[in-house]
Amino acid sequence: MAGSTAPALLLLALASTAGLLPATGSAEIEVDVILPDRLEAHPSELFRINLLALRDPHVFIEVEPIPGFPICVDATDPLTPDAPSFNGVIDQAINLDDDGDGFLDASPLLVLQPRGWPESPGALALVPGVCTAPAESTTCETVDPFTTRWFDSLTEAVCRAPLPGTVTGYTPAVPSIEGPCFATHPAPLSLAIEALPFNLEAATISASWTAVDTGVLGPGLLRGFLSQEDAEAIIFPDEIEVIGGQTLASLLAGGPGNCATESDLDQFGGVDGWWFYFEIEAARPAAGD
Repeated sequence: MAGSTAPALLLLALASTAGLLPATGSAEIEVDVILPDRLEAHPSELFRINLLALRDPHVFIEVEPIPGFPICVDATDPLTPDAPSFNGVIDQAINLDDDGDGFLDASPLLVLQPRGWPESPGALALVPGVCTAPAESTTCETVDPFTTRWFDSLTEAVCRAPLPGTVTGYTPAVPSIEGPCFATHPAPLSLAIEALPFNLEAATISASWTAVDTGVLGPGLLRGFLSQEDAEAIIFPDEIEVIGGQTLASLLAGGPGNCATESDLDQFGGVDGWWFYFEIEAARPAAGD
């Protein structure tokens, strides 16, 4: 793919694997993994994320369909097929070639180095990639060196699920990922949307192995905590429909100035913020590194 550049609309990367945090949530099982060196001897599996949808918290905005009569609208998902929304912005970025350059506008990739399907642990990286359009027949490659983090693999039990008291009960619900599945241990992760950093704490990535033989990882869950302070520092560019010019905190239920009557605000380590839950799904592209 000579001459291509990394898409800038939605790039995902692991910030650090240092300072691993203990898992939370009694329903989940953690396994201490001790593996020999030379994991690089095991072949990598490349999967392109084709679904990245915020399930909790939700995005609420105030609109005036009739001048002088504002209403509060849940803009997390499209109210109609053509209506702009938070998840719609992400979906368009990862599945369309809006600028017509022959490449999908954003291509987050999961690179896995498993030691066996599905019972063995391994290593994983979440990285930006370059993938050809259209999405249905895409071929992909990674664009930069990356660092992996260990994952555990379970044949039974729950790999990851909503943490108690941190979800509101929206539809679609936050998925629980049950075995056979894999899950990384909690660690910092930087998720960038519109080149704006979502610096998530205690972040984990998990997905089901069930359909891996058909080239699909999922359902999956990307979970992490974003402080209110960091959310107030994230301001979306003016040109983005629906959310442009607003801080992320002001869009979330419980954030300062948000129109929602309920609150999604959480706490982690004594800090106010939100647990973010993204449902994910990934599939093997036609070819890749």
